[in-house]
Amino acid sequence: MKDNKNNIPPEGHQPPPPPPEDHKHRHEKRRRRGPRLGTIILLLLVLAVAAVVVLWQNGLIHIGKEAGQGAGEGGTSVASSVPESTASEESTVVEIKIDKEKIFLDGKELANAEELKSKITEIGDKKTYDFVHDTAIKATYDEVKAVLSELERALSIKVDYNEASE
Repeated sequence: MKDNKNNIPPEGHQPPPPPPEDHKHRHEKRRRRGPRLGTIILLLLVLAVAAVVVLWQNGLIHIGKEAGQGAGEGGTSVASSVPESTASEESTVVEIKIDKEKIFLDGKELANAEELKSKITEIGDKKTYDFVHDTAIKATYDEVKAVLSELERALSIKVDYNEASE
């Protein structure tokens, strides 16, 4: 028996060569192996966009006007190149946040409402205060709100209570 290509008879211990494949069958086999490259790229793009949206909603990344000053000298933003204590001093808004019974002033936990009162008295009326209280326990919320109301009258500070209009 002779080989189709070279007209050389096959050796006795070798199996006969496979028949030549048709190009149509070869492409069909490739499609059945798995998803196409375009489908994988599209899936990766969708996952990347979803990850950015989740990070943005959780406040881990900032997009838009709130992101900082943009590319300055050296391409760094103001918030990333300035230490945290200096950045909070330059900001015009101070965040007062209650997480259950804990009170935070610009991300730093305070012992109680009296400490909050003394810190706001030190800062004064040069800044606006943003009161975030979505996860507050009512007793802590009432105590902090009373302190803020008192300081609004005494120091003429401006507080955004973030109350939902009903």
